[in-house]
Amino acid sequence: MMKYLIIIFAIVFLYQSALAQNEDKSDSTYTFNDLAKILQDTTLHKDFEEDYMENIFISSGYFPGIFDNFRSYTFNWNFGSVIDKADNIRSSSFVPTLYPFSSKRTMSADQMNIMEKNKRDEEEDNGPASSLINFGIGGIHSLAFINSFVRAEANWEFSKGLLFTRTKVKHFINAKGEKIKMKEAGILTLDEMKITLRGGLLIPWYGGFLKSADTYSFSIYYLYGGLSYDHILTSESNQYMQIGYPKDKIRYDNGRDTLSLFHEKKLSTLNSHRLYLDLELGFMMDADGFGLNFAMMYSYPLTSVIKDEIWKQHKLCFRISFLMEEWPL
Repeated sequence: MMKYLIIIFAIVFLYQSALAQNEDKSDSTYTFNDLAKILQDTTLHKDFEEDYMENIFISSGYFPGIFDNFRSYTFNWNFGSVIDKADNIRSSSFVPTLYPFSSKRTMSADQMNIMEKNKRDEEEDNGPASSLINFGIGGIHSLAFINSFVRAEANWEFSKGLLFTRTKVKHFINAKGEKIKMKEAGILTLDEMKITLRGGLLIPWYGGFLKSADTYSFSIYYLYGGLSYDHILTSESNQYMQIGYPKDKIRYDNGRDTLSLFHEKKLSTLNSHRLYLDLELGFMMDADGFGLNFAMMYSYPLTSVIKDEIWKQHKLCFRISFLMEEWPL
């Protein structure tokens, strides 16, 4: 497929050049069949070959070569999920509970839905779920001498993380004298807004670059590696107990299926500066100054969320970027 794209690029460039030539030479006409033949005909007219082939360069295959230095400005949008990792932690930031907190989910999504007070209906804003979204700007700059790119960007990020305690089983007697089993667990949510700075090296491992006298285009698959830094702007945490079952038959004294221990509180041991190791596998293309980028990105945490326990937040997201190329430099 990549070879076909490169051939199409070459035909378009040659066709544009041929149209320009026609303005000066009325007896010279070229069809698409003629132009396609140029790519494989070894008996071209010398003048035509010099005019149209001399300034067109193509590099394709594995680890293709970059002809010139150029840069592109990027507009990024990433969305995915935070993957919390913690094992039996008891931070001084938490309200003490019977069981410690872990990242292992002990309540189903339905059980985490919050019910309206003294009713059997669910609230419009259902239970929490892990999430990650960020957007921002950046740039890439080619390093032709090592066939790679350097990339730097700044993003505005919003994330939600979750921790759970083990479930506790209790029993109660209903109005009919029946023994009913009740399941409850502790839940901790963490909602944050951050500035994320990223930088690293992008290596094209397959694809092609095409350069003509006035155009530079490429289509590549790449591997990216780098570091990112999160600076926490706002952080709000909620800790509460929740009834998972049966929601329609029992409530806490407040008439709800949740009992708040603290609400929208900044954790006292919060680590506001965090580092990550970033890995990304993606596809990027640019045609005559405008391009697109699609990728999957994983960020491995080098820093804990809190200072007195080990709570790591891994990031997994899908990346979409728009590119605007500046060439030549």
